[in-house]
Amino acid sequence: MKKIIFYFMLILLNSSLYSKEILKVKVPFNRVDMYLYRDMDKGKYEGVYVDILEKLEEKRNYKFEYIFNEKDPDVILRSIEPRELVGYKFIQMPITYRIAVLVKNNGKLTKMSDLKGLKIGYIENSRGIDEIEKRFDKIKFDKIVMKNRTDALESLKNEDIDALILSNWIENNSVETSVRVIENILYREQIAIKEEYSNLYNSLNEELKDYDNEKLKKTLNKNRINFYRYILKDTPSYEYVKEKYKNIKVKIPGDEYLLPIYYKNNGSIKGVLPNIIKDIEKILDIPITITKSNNWDINGVIIEKNNLKKDYMFTKPYYQNTVGIANRKLDSFTVKLSDLSNEKVVIVKNKDIEFPLPETIEKSKIIYVETLQEGIDKLLNYEGDYLIFFTSMLEGAITNNFLENKIKIAGILNEDFSISMGIKKEDVELGNIFQTLVESFSLDRTMIDSKANKNILFEKNYKLIAQIVIPLIIFIVILTILILKAEANRKKAEKLSEMLVESFEAIHQLDQEEAGDHGKRLAMYSEFLAKKYNCNKAFIAEIKKQTPFHDIGKIAISKDILTKPGKLTEEEFNEIKKHTDIGAKIVKKLQLGDMAENIVRFHHEKWNGKGYPLGLKAKNIPLESRIVAIADMYDNLRQTKIYRKGYSHLEAVEIIKNERGESFEPEIVDIFEKNHNYFEKIYQSYNKSVYLVNDIFNLKED
Repeated sequence: MKKIIFYFMLILLNSSLYSKEILKVKVPFNRVDMYLYRDMDKGKYEGVYVDILEKLEEKRNYKFEYIFNEKDPDVILRSIEPRELVGYKFIQMPITYRIAVLVKNNGKLTKMSDLKGLKIGYIENSRGIDEIEKRFDKIKFDKIVMKNRTDALESLKNEDIDALILSNWIENNSVETSVRVIENILYREQIAIKEEYSNLYNSLNEELKDYDNEKLKKTLNKNRINFYRYILKDTPSYEYVKEKYKNIKVKIPGDEYLLPIYYKNNGSIKGVLPNIIKDIEKILDIPITITKSNNWDINGVIIEKNNLKKDYMFTKPYYQNTVGIANRKLDSFTVKLSDLSNEKVVIVKNKDIEFPLPETIEKSKIIYVETLQEGIDKLLNYEGDYLIFFTSMLEGAITNNFLENKIKIAGILNEDFSISMGIKKEDVELGNIFQTLVESFSLDRTMIDSKANKNILFEKNYKLIAQIVIPLIIFIVILTILILKAEANRKKAEKLSEMLVESFEAIHQLDQEEAGDHGKRLAMYSEFLAKKYNCNKAFIAEIKKQTPFHDIGKIAISKDILTKPGKLTEEEFNEIKKHTDIGAKIVKKLQLGDMAENIVRFHHEKWNGKGYPLGLKAKNIPLESRIVAIADMYDNLRQTKIYRKGYSHLEAVEIIKNERGESFEPEIVDIFEKNHNYFEKIYQSYNKSVYLVNDIFNLKED
C-alpha cells in the first residue's frame, strides 16, 4: 500500500513539474494572411507567428491558446498602437508594411484633414482601414468596401470614391499614373505581452534574435506555400487552372541575364523571378517553365503601362529599380537628362520593359536595340554615347562583362520603375490566381538574391579566383616561413609583405569595397601624421609599413555583409566587428610585430571609449591605432560605397573635425585640420586601380 501511495505521489509531482502554463493569445479576427490564419480543416491557427511561438512551447514551459475575442489576453498578436494598451510590454517583429492613402492626381485633396465627411474606399479583409482610423481618429469619413485593388483604383478614377486606402502601395511608374499619395505610413507589427510575464518577454526576445535573414526567409516561404495551398484548395478558379494547364510557361526577355531578375548559373536559371516562380510552382502543384520563346502563358518581366492594359492583367510589382544612364569610363563623370540632347542615346526597344522617355531627350538621336547586351556593345563600339536602362541591370551587365574599367553609371533618373508579371486578359482564372499569389511577393526583400549581381563573376571565371587567391596563399606561406628564419631573410620577407598587401588591395577592389590604392594611401596618411606628431624615425617607418594590413581580417567576413547596400542589422554589424580580432590573429601568426597587431586590432577604438573590440579610452588606445583611425576614416568617407556616394574633401574634413574628442584624439585632429590639403593631394594622386586588378579585368575565358 505504501508503494502505491508513493508512486501516486510521484506521478502527481511529475505532472506538476512538467505541466505547461497556459497563456491566452488574442488574435485579430479580420486579418488573414500567411503570418496568421486559422486552418479550418485542422481546427488550429497556422502561420509565421504560430511557428515562432511553437518554438517557445518546445523550449519553455508555455502553452498558447489562441482566442480572437479575449478581453483580458496575456499576449496580443499584431498590435500596431502600443499607446492604447496599458500594462503591456512590446516586442517589434520583423514584419513591416506601409499604408497609403491615394487620391486623384488632378484633384484638390492634399492632406488627411481634407477627407473629413468624404467617401474612403478600402479593400475588404486587408490592412489599412483600422490603422488609418486609429491614427486619424478625429477625422470621420464614410467607409466604402471594395472587392479588390483593380476595382478600387477604377472607382477612384471614376470618382465613385474620394480616396482609397491600400497596403503596400507601389507607385507604378508615376509618369503614367492617375493617382497620388497624400499619406504614406510605415507600420511595424508588434507582440504585446503582459508586464507580469517578464520571463516570456525575455524568452521571445531571445528567440527572435535567432531569426536572421536566411531563417526568416525560410519561415516566410514555408508559410506562404502552406497558406496559399489552403486558400486555393477547392476553389473553382484553381480547379479550372489545374485542369487546363499541365505546364505554365513564363516568358523572359532575350538577354542572357538581367540581374537580379534572372541569370543562368550551373545550367539553371536563378534570381528574383525564378525564386518567386519556384514557390508558386509548389503552391499550384503545376510545373512552371521559364522560356524565351513566343509560346507563353505568363509574361514574367513587364512594366505596367496604360497602352498595355487592354491586353494584360497585371500583378503587383515584385521588383522596383531606378533607371540609370551609362557611358564610357573616360567620358564626363556626372550626367543629367539635359546633357543627352543631340547625343546618340541607346535604348532597349522592348515593348514589355520599355519605360516612357522624358521629353527632354526627344532631340537626341535614339538608337534602338533588342537586348541590353546589344546596347553595351553599341556603347563600347562608339556607336552610341549613352545607354539608358534599369540601374541594377546595367551594373550587373558591366560587372559580368568585366567592364568596370570601360563603362560606368554616370547618372540616375529621379523616379523608380516597377516590374510586374502580365497575364493575357482572356486568361481570367490564371490571371486572378497569379494576381493573388504575386501580391505576397510584392517587393519582398527576403526574396532578393543578395549574391545575384556578383556570384556569376566568381563562378564563371575560375581563372579570376586562381589569379587572386592562389598567389595570396603562396605569399602567406612563404612569408610565414621567411619570417621564422634568421635576420638575413628579413628584406625578402618585407618584399613579400608588400606583395601580400597588393594582393589584398586587389581583392578589396574586386569586391568593390574600396577604390584604388586604399592601403597605399593609408600608409602615406599615417606616415605624415606620425611625423607631425613628432614620433621617432623607427615608429614612422614601421607605421608606414604595417598600416596596409589594418583590415586583413575582412577576408574572413561574408562578402554579402561587406557589400550590403543597405543599413546593417545589429547581428551583421557584430559580425563585421570580428574582423579586428581575426586580423590580429593573422598578423600575430605572421609575426609582423606588436605595431601591426595594435593597428589591426584597435583601429576602430574611439577616444571616448565607445569603439570596439575592447572599448579602450583616450591614451589607453595605442598611438599607432589612434593615427590609423583618422587616416582610415578620411579615406573611407571619400570613397563611393555600394550604400552611399563618396563625400567631398571638405565634407570629410568637417565630419572628422566634429569627431574631435569623440572618435579621435584632439591633438591628431588638430594636425589633420591644419594639413588637410595634403590628404586631398594624396587621395587624388592614388585613386586608380592597382596593376593586378587591371590585369584581372582584361582576363579572357578560353
